[in-house]
Amino acid sequence: MEVHQVTGRGEGVLRVAGQLLRAVFPGELPQGARVPLRVVAPGPPLVLQLPDPARQPIAGLLTPPSQPLTGALAAFLGAVPPEGPPGDLLRTAQALLRLPAATGPLARGLAVWMVRSGLFHEAQLARGSDPGDLKSLLLRLLPQVSGGPLQRAATSLLGHLEAHQARSVLEGQAILPLVLPWGEEWLQGELRLERDEPGRRAGGRRGGSLVVQLDMPELGRVEVRVRWGEPGVAVRLAAEPRGVAALREHLGELEVQLTTAAGVRLVDLRAEPLAPPALATGSAMVEVLA
Repeated sequence: MEVHQVTGRGEGVLRVAGQLLRAVFPGELPQGARVPLRVVAPGPPLVLQLPDPARQPIAGLLTPPSQPLTGALAAFLGAVPPEGPPGDLLRTAQALLRLPAATGPLARGLAVWMVRSGLFHEAQLARGSDPGDLKSLLLRLLPQVSGGPLQRAATSLLGHLEAHQARSVLEGQAILPLVLPWGEEWLQGELRLERDEPGRRAGGRRGGSLVVQLDMPELGRVEVRVRWGEPGVAVRLAAEPRGVAALREHLGELEVQLTTAAGVRLVDLRAEPLAPPALATGSAMVEVLA
């Protein structure tokens, strides 16, 4: 990448692979600077990572496998368990990955997935506990299967998981891959867990946000942000313009489910258009605008 033109503090035109792209980038980059970049998110918007010697081992994991996550998951769930210990490992991993479609069981399944996804694998190892998570199962299964669709699917799942681990470290928040059954199709997205900084905690109590993003077949990109803290829970739904009206039609039903069935102290519930992508955070991020 070359900084072709600086038009303002941290903004200008980059030359990437022979193309001129308007972007925001760290302000210390001068015009004419040439640096290598890694893709963090294909976008839109396209987000690139500048080299950082301290983070090179992490940045090296950011490129996901060539096999799409949905394809790897379908192949893995469709694999017939072999005899013996490999079959036991495969069945356990398949049970963890089969998230139910019904609302109640799905909520419990997502809670288990958050803990046992493998995203916190190394942190649990450092505390001296056995993670018993998806990453553990995949690492134990792979040496016991040789070649074929199962090995490829397991390797791809491990690669996608490690790419999300790398993104979580670089972006400072837990980012889990999310694939949900939708009839005969799969819905792909991600789940983010954002904790408040100590200075933002109300009354010394911890708060934060849970953000779920999904690409729906008819509504397009949908985002659900659940924020908790004092004085209660706020839920904001966001969608592309074509999906906002459909979300608003069901707000009353959702309010009853949250306050009556789930006993949530709801302080805000709304549906609004999806906001434009936020600028990438971090001193080593480059975000392409156009």
